Amino acid sequence: MSALSLQFDIDIRMFVKPNDYWPRECLVLARIGFTKERVGYGRALVQRLVELAAKFSYRYLAIESANANASAFAERLGFSPRDNGRHWIGTVDASQEALSR
Repeated sequence: MSALSLQFDIDIRMFVKPNDYWPRECLVLARIGFTKERVGYGRALVQRLVELAAKFSYRYLAIESANANASAFAERLGFSPRDNGRHWIGTVDASQEALSR
C-alpha cells in the first residue's frame, strides 16, 4: 500500500512471504518520508499502526533502508538494527511501550 502527497510519501507492506527477510507477522515501512520533520507525524503513524496490529494480526514493525533520521526514530521506538543499521525491527509491544513514555 502506498500513499503520496505533497506532505508525505509512505509505502507499507503487510504479510510478507514467510521466507523473506522479515517474519510473516511483520508490517514493513518500506518508505516513509514527511515534508515537515520532527513535528510528530511519524510518531502518530506508528501509534496508529500499533492500534491496528491486533486487527490485522501483525506482531512486528520494521523500517527498511533507514537513513540517519529514521534510524534514530526506530531506536527511540525500541527497534533493533539489522544489516548494520540499514534496517530496523521491533515488536508492536515494545513500540507501544516506547510511545507511552
